Amino acid sequence: MTRSDLQRLDNAIWIVARLIDLSGEDYWPILDRLEMEREAFLSRQDRLARHLARTSLSNGSRQH
Repeated sequence: MTRSDLQRLDNAIWIVARLIDLSGEDYWPILDRLEMEREAFLSRQDRLARHLARTSLSNGSRQH
């Protein structure tokens, strides 16, 4: 998933929130799912960044 995918998720979340506001509760399961996907994406990105930072730090210390 890319940053543009995150933007698409944010847009979809906004649209579904508007649908809930205008039409009622039927769309809540969709909003729940979109929010879970967004959180999972951000969690994966954070975890990847931590692992890459740790790897680059350990590689840097080996070069000295």
